[in-house]
Parts: sequence; C-alpha cells; structure tokens
Amino acid sequence: MIVRDRKGKEPDDYFFTTDVEARVVAVTEEYAGRWGVEAAIRALKQSLGMDEVQSWSPAAVWRQVPFVMIAPSLVVAAYYQALGETVSEGFVPPSLGQMVTRLRFGMWEERIKEALACEQSESKIMADLHAI
Repeated sequence: MIVRDRKGKEPDDYFFTTDVEARVVAVTEEYAGRWGVEAAIRALKQSLGMDEVQSWSPAAVWRQVPFVMIAPSLVVAAYYQALGETVSEGFVPPSLGQMVTRLRFGMWEERIKEALACEQSESKIMADLHAI
C-alpha cells in the first residue's frame, strides 16, 4: 500500500503486509506506533553498545539486555541532575550520545581536579590520570 501526503510536503511511504484484509489506516497506525520502539533500539545500539553485548550464556543475555534498555533512563536522569539543565518551551534536548559524552567529560573533569588539588608529585598525578 502507498500512503501519500495530500499536501505534498512529505514523500510517499510504502507499506507491505501479508494480511490482504488489513485496512490502510490499521497498517499505518501500526507503523506509527512502532516507530518510537525502533528509534529507541537504534539509540541503544549506537550510544550504549547494545549490539555488542558479549555473553556466552543465556542467563547473561537475560541480565545484560534489560540493563542496557534501562540505562538510557539512568543517563537522562543523571544528566539533568548533574548539569542542572531545565526544560522550557522550545527546549531541544541533546541526543543520548551527547548526554553520555557530557557526563563522561564531567566525570573526567572531577577526577582531574581531585588529582591536581592535592599536594602530590607529578608522577603520582600522572599515575592517577593513567588509572582513571
């Protein structure tokens, strides 16, 4: 089936189904409802490495995949808590990848500040940085 924007602003979409009795509206709604899930899975794979889970037992997969799916919520909560950003009208949130990067940068910054704030020798500071 083909779905067209009557105003011509959006390109045509083509949907395929094996259900020959399916209504166009039902197929379109199913696709629209699934889009958010697909976008979330893509973000999990690109930003958090869900496609690189290294497990050798079924039990490990059952533990790791749900954790990776929960992790974005933890990242978003940590991001807004740590950086104190607020949401207002017109606010465009950063991507999950940008949030992870900014949180990592903040963690590095804190660790480096701690290492440099102490009365330590240069070799001790470098050892700390290497360990970090």
